[in-house]
Amino acid sequence: MRAAETALAGRYDALIIAMLRQRCLADQLPAYGDVFDAQLHAHMNRGVLLLYQRAKSLPDLCALAAGEG
Repeated sequence: MRAAETALAGRYDALIIAMLRQRCLADQLPAYGDVFDAQLHAHMNRGVLLLYQRAKSLPDLCALAAGEG
């Protein structure tokens, strides 16, 4: 596991990686190697885009973090 993955996922790292691997297997994609790395990259990009769309200010970000968004 790479340091960037652990830094981004924190204590949920193993769970998030396992769920993404399971998704790859369900989609009949390799759960390791370059294909998995590309899927992880795409997943992170989608998450950042979603966050960008939902949080236009610091209060928006705080509301999302509190589960209000």
